[in-house]
Amino acid sequence: MNNVEYYQVYDQKLNKCDLKIARPNHIPNGYYFGIIDVITYNKRNQSFLITKRSKYKSSMPGYLEVTVGCMQYGEDPLDSAKRELKEETGIDGNFIKHYKTIVSYHAIAHTFTCVCDIDPDSILLQEGETEAYYWYKEKDFKSIWNSRLMTPVQKNRIEPNLENIILQIKEMCNE
Repeated sequence: MNNVEYYQVYDQKLNKCDLKIARPNHIPNGYYFGIIDVITYNKRNQSFLITKRSKYKSSMPGYLEVTVGCMQYGEDPLDSAKRELKEETGIDGNFIKHYKTIVSYHAIAHTFTCVCDIDPDSILLQEGETEAYYWYKEKDFKSIWNSRLMTPVQKNRIEPNLENIILQIKEMCNE
């Protein structure tokens, strides 16, 4: 069975490319790989989900993050967000909404919000990816977000939009 994952690659005009690059190989200059972030809110406990990266990760072990992952070759951003959310937390992403797409370093970063109504203890962590999860009320979520505990790259990508992301989540809760 072939377990090789390939990046979804974009060109300088931010168009999807047919270029297949196996992870974790380097992306050539002038190209970008697709990543997704999913900020998850649980209506049942009125809290935001943050996970802790596995201590065995080669990049930023032990840091806190919201669901994040690389888009696989051929995936569109929404499918990637749903897949990553399911893989890393066990949450079915049926209530995901796109927030924004930005260029961040060598990546095209797609940010999504997810509103769910689940048992807070039902999170299923992905072995080798995450080792703990935490639910935070809005005030504490913002405080943790602004701490040194969060992965710096993800923090820098999302922080300028955090207030508007929270507003989108509140609107989703009322739909």
